[in-house]
Amino acid sequence: MKKLYLLLAFAFVLGALSGCADKPIPEYVISSYDDESRFELNDLLGDGEEDVSDLSAGESDADSAGNASDKEGHLQSDEGTGSFLIKQKKYTYDGNDLVILDVTNESDGNYSITITGMYLDDSGAELKTETQTFDQFSAGYKNYFLFMPDIKFSGFTYTAEARKTDAPCYAKDVRYNFLGLEENADATVENDKLVWHPAVVAAMNYAYFGSTTVQVYMKCVLVNESDEIIAVFDKVPVLAYLPDPDGKDYIPIYISPTDELEWPEAMKGTIRAFAVIEKVTDKLPDRYGG
Repeated sequence: MKKLYLLLAFAFVLGALSGCADKPIPEYVISSYDDESRFELNDLLGDGEEDVSDLSAGESDADSAGNASDKEGHLQSDEGTGSFLIKQKKYTYDGNDLVILDVTNESDGNYSITITGMYLDDSGAELKTETQTFDQFSAGYKNYFLFMPDIKFSGFTYTAEARKTDAPCYAKDVRYNFLGLEENADATVENDKLVWHPAVVAAMNYAYFGSTTVQVYMKCVLVNESDEIIAVFDKVPVLAYLPDPDGKDYIPIYISPTDELEWPEAMKGTIRAFAVIEKVTDKLPDRYGG
């Protein structure tokens, strides 16, 4: 696969279009996972002290085959009923490996989740460790964690921790629409000058059902018909109430080195997307009155 140049510095801004918006393409759904574990939440101890308990992870088919990663977790919260479901899938992208964790809050409370991932070599030795937190897992909410260390690795293990939160959960009101790939143009810097070339761009827009203006930090992942990840890019939109958007945000994912655009084979056919919401905040940049 040709390397995809994600030149986000030259990404096109959101433009208002007349007429109806393009029909969104259904979100990519991972059809099979390498591992799946359900972590049960435990109630507060009778003496009023905080309960710190191991979460049990059920054995999956991958566990039985000896291919799954070890995982551990513990709850530190006031109270809680229900569970968290965590599914794991490893991919190869741009010559390296990455892991997607699909996390669903099956409990009746709002939680902040911290996951520490460990990348392993062939012998099981630790190559690298990375910790990520998402603090807006409202009751019933589902989100992804993307562990993308820019290295190749053989195994992945993780520990998970949940803490109950009373903080606002804006993430549940954020939606995005992937509208497909299009041919457009973008610029590269050549000899200190901007030179425009034809490009393949991803078209998106965003829906928001909340009453507070927020800034959303997300990573968007594009997947082709062969279940190959073909692009990963960052978006940081500022969103106010907008349930039915009619604009497009253009993100270049491949820029032709010549004046003729030959679409990479991996980008042909039906392309789908999913978003990893990393942070949602009502603390806005100064230009938005924050």
